[in-house]
Amino acid sequence: MHPRRFDLIVFDWEGTLAVPSMTKNGEPILFSGVHEMLRDLQSAGYVLAVATGMSRQGLDFALKSTALKLFFEHTRCA
Repeated sequence: MHPRRFDLIVFDWEGTLAVPSMTKNGEPILFSGVHEMLRDLQSAGYVLAVATGMSRQGLDFALKSTALKLFFEHTRCA
């Protein structure tokens, strides 16, 4: 096992967690394995954050509709 280099991991919303500009019934489409990856990182003790150029309302909707809200301790919007 490699020693940890970071305690905080920041994800960009589009292109990292969700497919850019794609939705299904108005909800973002996540890349395959996102939930599992975030759960594994959180279980390993990493603090997770997400940053995006979208509005606060847009990010809050995206996190709620994709069931990712509980993974992120910090969020930043444009």
